[in-house]
Amino acid sequence: MKHWLQSCAEVGLLCLCLASGANAQQWSLWQGPAGGAQIRARLQYKAEDAANHIAAVEVEVRNVWLHSPDVVPTGLQEGVLDYRIDNCPRIITTDTHIRFEEVRAGKHTIDVRLLGTDNRPLGPQLQLALRVP
Repeated sequence: MKHWLQSCAEVGLLCLCLASGANAQQWSLWQGPAGGAQIRARLQYKAEDAANHIAAVEVEVRNVWLHSPDVVPTGLQEGVLDYRIDNCPRIITTDTHIRFEEVRAGKHTIDVRLLGTDNRPLGPQLQLALRVP
């Protein structure tokens, strides 16, 4: 199901937030303090997607609630995810799967971080590297 669409002329891409399945790519290490907001990310199907000019990102979080602010479990902070590829506009969403399409050939960096509902960082920023042939 497509939730959101944005284009960025600088790298010639489309971004779709998708609900998608898991795969076998390696996760980054968990980032953030023990017991606090933590995040990890991975590129799904990195080699196959890069050959098709796609970057599919999957994120997992701990100790942060990314869904409806009307139902926040006790003890968890509310938050959103902040995605950015290269110098394109930031994408702020609660979706933990995002897919960048029509990514031009070359090296790209995808930044991912957790933000509080006040837009302040809840922890460190992760960077994923991608080379599109």
